[in-house]
Amino acid sequence: MATALALLLLSPAAGGAQPGQRPVDSGPRTQRPLPAVEIVAVTGAERRRHPGAATTVDSARLAGLAPASIKEALRTVASVHVMDEDAFGLNLNIGVRGLPARRSQRVLLLEDGMPIHLGPYSDPSAHYHPPVDALARIDVVKGATQIAFGPQTVGGVVNFVRRPPPARPGARLALTGGTRDYAAGRLTAGGTWNGRGIVLEVGRRTGEGTRRGQAHRVDDLSLRGVAPLGARQRLAWSLGLYREASRYGEAGLSQAEFDRDPYQNPLPNDVFDLSRRAAQAVHEFAVSPSTTVRTQLYHQRVARTAWRQASTSADRLGSDAYERAFRCPPGAGAVSQCGNTGRPRRYGFAGIESRLVVAHDWGGARGLLESGVRVHEELMRRQERDGATATAHDGPLSRDNEVATQAVAVFVLEHLTWGGLSVSPGVRWEMVHAVNRNRLVGDERRGGYTEFLPGVGVTFTPGDTVRSVLTFLAGVHRGFAPPRPADVLNPVPGEGIVQVDAETSVTAEAGVRLRVGPVGRLEATVFRIAFDNQVVRGSLVGAGQRYVNAGRTGHAGLEVEATLAVSRIVGSAWPSGAGSLDGELAWSWLPVARFEDARTSTVDAAQSVRGRRLPFAPRSLLHAGLAWTHARGASVRLDAEEVSAQFADDIETVAPAAQGRRGLVPAYRVLGASARLPGRALTRTPGVSLSVKNLLNRTYITDRQEGIMTGSPRLFLLGIDLSY
Repeated sequence: MATALALLLLSPAAGGAQPGQRPVDSGPRTQRPLPAVEIVAVTGAERRRHPGAATTVDSARLAGLAPASIKEALRTVASVHVMDEDAFGLNLNIGVRGLPARRSQRVLLLEDGMPIHLGPYSDPSAHYHPPVDALARIDVVKGATQIAFGPQTVGGVVNFVRRPPPARPGARLALTGGTRDYAAGRLTAGGTWNGRGIVLEVGRRTGEGTRRGQAHRVDDLSLRGVAPLGARQRLAWSLGLYREASRYGEAGLSQAEFDRDPYQNPLPNDVFDLSRRAAQAVHEFAVSPSTTVRTQLYHQRVARTAWRQASTSADRLGSDAYERAFRCPPGAGAVSQCGNTGRPRRYGFAGIESRLVVAHDWGGARGLLESGVRVHEELMRRQERDGATATAHDGPLSRDNEVATQAVAVFVLEHLTWGGLSVSPGVRWEMVHAVNRNRLVGDERRGGYTEFLPGVGVTFTPGDTVRSVLTFLAGVHRGFAPPRPADVLNPVPGEGIVQVDAETSVTAEAGVRLRVGPVGRLEATVFRIAFDNQVVRGSLVGAGQRYVNAGRTGHAGLEVEATLAVSRIVGSAWPSGAGSLDGELAWSWLPVARFEDARTSTVDAAQSVRGRRLPFAPRSLLHAGLAWTHARGASVRLDAEEVSAQFADDIETVAPAAQGRRGLVPAYRVLGASARLPGRALTRTPGVSLSVKNLLNRTYITDRQEGIMTGSPRLFLLGIDLSY
């Protein structure tokens, strides 16, 4: 830790605070207190002038939803498709604007500004996110200011912001119980003394999975603090431990299995374990009233192991390939007689990032110059072991790959404001070098690349910039997603290797923000994403290789977010003392999500995929919420979700295939309801919440990539929250 602090304090002045924040005309500059420790600033007045589509799921919405998982909160954001896989949302699958949702590989995930993918460059998969009941808010940014982050700058940035140390010393205990053996508890204790804050959080969640015999247990521990270092400096730090132990496998159901029982579990011995350790330190220095330096040092280590008897629904007893791969004895009549495969993997990365923010005047404009540099290094080791029995947790090594990656990123982003016009041009450079080693045979391959990623965002507020209710926005930027080197040295037998390239794209958007005083707000944005080379999972196009180059693709659509104070609109017709009634809407329409290269399908070589719809890109997503809140804080909320139909392959197959991996994913609708009575810390009155997920207990399909995945059945939850 001493070394980390030394690096922070001695690092060059090349960092800053709050990328994406817009300068505000506020008269002469004076010395200001240090800003909050955060990365994405899209709240309050800053949101209005943010040069691109952006959304914040704030603490009030999180509390009203009473979510059992992060999925429910993210679904309230337009164009965000969250694909269900497990009951707790632990394997997070987020797709933005029609991009593939699998493992959130086209979204940059951050926790308080720190990357949290397994390997941001070598394996950008999501198997961790902070517990939803530990969050203060969630920020989602989709516009051109993505170039201030990286390496993913294609779909969007999602920053999970944890609650800071409380201003007043105290403790909070939250307990939740429900059907399907659900139980959760979180203890939070901390406070602030003379500007020095510290908070400790301990949490546990347990419960059944979506299928019978599945179960999840998640434990997490977090210790965070913040302290001033003189009048103009501050140090914030955090330490985190996380552990998941699940009886769960990734293989979906065949069509016959789903038709017979959509909640059955044909592979009850599959397990998944993950442990994560992370540390972060952030040093902020207000060099002058106009200059701020922000330096972040971060480190993460993840160990995850899956022991399973199938990877997809195609792996079943009776297949010659299955019997060979899982070492079934002659005449085996049940999968319990066969072996299994273990996939132990280790990931570690560390980085240091410095940012500089300088407020200035230039040519009659008020400016805010942001620049930054980051040095990042990660190491990934992926192994496979062959178990002799269905319950084995050890065996001989059959694969041993190691990928070492070093990356340097530099960005410059300028914000210039002339009255109601703001222009934000910028550029990002990503310089990456990777070494891929097959440790079993001693083979090694090296590679590197440099990407130049420009972008610009514009906002315009006509008339009086203070009183105007209307703001126009537009932007364009070049997107980038790193290639996946993990399978380079282990080609599919008989197919050889097809090197997967990096993805590059151009995203353009234009929209409008409308606010009508306390009555409501509206943000509508049209967008287009043009890929030079989109990478998709091989299973979606009939290829055995894990990822393949799909060539040029295009996405285009419209997204709308709105809130409406219904009781204020009704006015005097609304009963006095009846509280408030508010509605919210998040809707996206994606008429274009298609292959644009002239190539044949690998599912059916006689068919061209040009012009066909991309797999797992719903044409529309809808979230609608209605909440009643009493003057004393009690609330009742109803939420509805709708996801339109999706294709599961590149030739738009409608009829379901026997293995369950092809065919239409039908549209589905899900309702949820919650009620909440807030507690009072001074009188030690507990808060109480009641919620129902999948209120009508609908049975629906969410995914077919590894076989049919079924949505979670109905869940009742009762929570008690007590503060001291």
